[in-house]
Parts: sequence; C-alpha cells; structure tokens
Amino acid sequence: MNFTEQHCFGFALNQQGQLVTIDQAIQWRQKGLKPSYYCPNSECSGELVTVLGKVRINHFRHKTSFCNLETLQHQLAKQIIAQSIINQKQISLLFNCAVCHKNTYEWAMPPRINHE
Repeated sequence: MNFTEQHCFGFALNQQGQLVTIDQAIQWRQKGLKPSYYCPNSECSGELVTVLGKVRINHFRHKTSFCNLETLQHQLAKQIIAQSIINQKQISLLFNCAVCHKNTYEWAMPPRINHE
C-alpha cells in the first residue's frame, strides 16, 4: 500500500473547524498541547491523529475510518482557496502546457472578490 492509498494528509480541521497544517499540529504537540483533529472531507469528518514520520513525511492519518481521497483533495483545495481569499493572500496556480508538457504557466488568482 503506497502513501496515497493509506489516506495520509498534510491538513486537518481543528475543533473550531479551522484548517491546520501538520507542521502546526506538531508544534502544538511538542508544547504539550493535544487538540483533536478531524478529516476535512465533509462526507467523512473522522478523527485524525498526528504521525511523526520515520520513513515518510509527517502527516495526519485517520484514527479508525477511511474516506475518498479524491473527494477530500477537491474539498481541501476549495477550503485553502477560500481561507486565502478571506485572509487576502495571493494564490498562484501553476499549469504544465497541455501540448508540449515542458512549459509551465502561472495564473494568479485575485486576492479578494467583490460581491457586487
């Protein structure tokens, strides 16, 4: 079973529903804090645990359940984009050329949205 098939993640939701990175969770863990983390997939919301990687990178892992990783990736991307827009941070997306697969193109998303 490879890393993707184990459904390991670099992001989780905290008890307040805020997106947390694995690095933040490990920093809190090292300070003796042990908040609960949950799967950002709204169809799952299962409890996650932090895993300090000895062979693989540090990550969150489901405590008992598993969910659809593709669905999670789409939901997580939407949450990251929404959170960045709320915080007015610039997001850039990189695309490989669909024809030559060599050239990379960057598309900068707007840092805020007008709701007019």
